[in-house]
Amino acid sequence: YPRPGMLVLDTCEHVVEVVAELATELLARCRDLRILATTREVLRAPGEHVVQLSGLDDAAGAELFQDRARAVNPTVVLDDDSVPAIVRKVEGLPLALELAAARIASLSLDQLVTGLAEPLDLLAGDARAADPRHRTMRAVIAWSHDLLPLPVQALFRRLGVFVGGWSLEAAEALDDDPATTLDGLELLLEHNLVQRLDDVEGAPRYAMLETIRE
Repeated sequence: YPRPGMLVLDTCEHVVEVVAELATELLARCRDLRILATTREVLRAPGEHVVQLSGLDDAAGAELFQDRARAVNPTVVLDDDSVPAIVRKVEGLPLALELAAARIASLSLDQLVTGLAEPLDLLAGDARAADPRHRTMRAVIAWSHDLLPLPVQALFRRLGVFVGGWSLEAAEALDDDPATTLDGLELLLEHNLVQRLDDVEGAPRYAMLETIRE
């Protein structure tokens, strides 16, 4: 390939092994090629640089929610207290904000804030053009869960008992095979289902976003 170029590969997690092999071969053949891949799972391809995306901050989340809410109900009044509360309750997750905004057609802002106490029941939509796994937050999480090996699925479900995070030792106490717990945690980190928190007394702690834990 004679000129610099960029190849964008979107939503690669369901074919991650194929994409990793393709990326490795293309980069070996095309020295000036760059590949941008969006995926919930690390490719583990040579030369890969991982950039993890977090939820939107309060300002960006509020802007997205307001834009989607007014598209659903142009007369809605968005006050300065409820919108930031909604953004924080869904932890800035863009899809969750869009699904929450869709509820403005039938709920008030106060009702929406109250309903988000049980987010998975509320964050569901029926957009006909949407991919089925993007119509509800429950479906999105289930999609990621189902990509995991069965033992890691079990570990993931058990880690949901921890509020506010856990240590490696606590995770090992819940696992059927403590010798594989660290590998399971690494896979959950790669799938962005678990986050590493700041170290405490020289040891890392881990946690889930509350929407995922729910």
